Amino acid sequence: MSNVHNRAGEAEKSHQKARREGFVDCWTIIQTKGVSIPKLESESPTTNAWFDAAQVLGRSGPDWDTFRNRIAEAVGIPLD
Repeated sequence: MSNVHNRAGEAEKSHQKARREGFVDCWTIIQTKGVSIPKLESESPTTNAWFDAAQVLGRSGPDWDTFRNRIAEAVGIPLD
C-alpha cells in the first residue's frame, strides 16, 4: 500500500506544477481498491478526480464511465 501513497504524493507534485501553469483539472489514475480515498485526498489535495486504474484499463465500472465521459466532454466528442 505504501506505493499507492507514494504515487499520490508524486501526483500532488505534478498537480501543483500544473496549477501554477494554469491548469484547472487534475486527475489521478491509481489503484483505489482497498485504499482509503480520504487518506489519498489528504495526500494530494489538488487532485479533483480519482479513478481506479483497474477500471480504466479494463474499460468497465463506474470510474471508467466517469473517466470516459469527462474525457469526451473535455474534447467535445459526443457519446452514444
